[in-house]
Amino acid sequence: MLSLPNEIIYHILKYGDYESIISIYKVSKRFAFLDLLLLLREILKQMTKFTIDTYSKQNMLHLYKILTCKDKIIAGINHSLILKDNGRLYHLENTFDREITEISIVSEINIPGLQNEIIYDIIPQSDQSLILTANKQVYISKFNCQQEHRHIHQQEEEQNYSLTFLLNDCCCISNYSNHSLILTNIGCIYKYNHYHDIRTLIPHLPNAKIIQISRGCGHSLLLSEEGQVYSFGSNYYGQLGHIYISNHNHPELIPSLSDIIQITAGAIHSLALTVTGTIFGFGSNHCGQLALNQSLIYAPTLISKLSDIVSISAGNCHSLVLNIYGRVYGFGSNGNGQIDPKNTQNKYTPYLISDLTHIIKISAGISHSLALDDKNRVYVFGYNRWT
Repeated sequence: MLSLPNEIIYHILKYGDYESIISIYKVSKRFAFLDLLLLLREILKQMTKFTIDTYSKQNMLHLYKILTCKDKIIAGINHSLILKDNGRLYHLENTFDREITEISIVSEINIPGLQNEIIYDIIPQSDQSLILTANKQVYISKFNCQQEHRHIHQQEEEQNYSLTFLLNDCCCISNYSNHSLILTNIGCIYKYNHYHDIRTLIPHLPNAKIIQISRGCGHSLLLSEEGQVYSFGSNYYGQLGHIYISNHNHPELIPSLSDIIQITAGAIHSLALTVTGTIFGFGSNHCGQLALNQSLIYAPTLISKLSDIVSISAGNCHSLVLNIYGRVYGFGSNGNGQIDPKNTQNKYTPYLISDLTHIIKISAGISHSLALDDKNRVYVFGYNRWT
């Protein structure tokens, strides 16, 4: 790891700004994500040596919590889950209140056939779930997470569930409307059609090591280790980020995007987060889900009203973003109060969700949203009723 002299550490602590850390991160090509975490840890240890204002210390501590939190909150179709860093999965209570509500755990979920496995990631749909285990295996479970809390103790119900093994040696999964993307550790990408049980290998990208994938309604995004973004699928709304509207059957580089650290695909829109904390959007903006001035955006466009962003999440037709200070902004469809429960008009510009503070995780679902704070409290807003 790159060692830093005290004057640089002092500068970072004095100003407490996200940009200072990221600028150091970008200077050295030797820096990986782990290096950034080690850097932050070292800076936090050095705090007692300097006279730093409380506000700057809080910012630094909060960034560290955001980067190190391994718990996952999952906003499904009409339900909410939390996956703890120990692999245990829990159902969260349902609600449809016209306010942002703190919700609690209802019950632990034990997926039939995987009771002895550690769950690394899960993407639930209405009647099945795509599951990645800590052993790097991917399964399809004909298992309704919405109803599971009612039946988990009834053995006769478990006999109705089925579990299908798909692939070994996998590291990442993404799903939308029963169409999945699966990334293996050697860089192979598979499309899986749940309806017809068809698995298709995506043509290999020889010059790119893919580390992140995101599936929309009819399009897919891929992020390489070098911070470049590839896309393929439907481009009717410009959601592939290419100026021309034609669809693409194979991944194609989006040349205008670089230094990207996170991607997220909504139904028909896309977001990309840069290493400097800015966001580019493209695709449909009919509901304001890109917070831009036109209804269709065919090329990646900077969302200039947002900065210091550390996490993004695209829902069906709305978007959530989290900044370094633990504040959450939402924009797009708001008919169910998934951004602002008190006023359900759509939000066409970034809307600060003022009731949320000290947030470290966000998740945008179909018609509701979740947020996790640094005290492990989960908040929900929007339509979250089990069907």
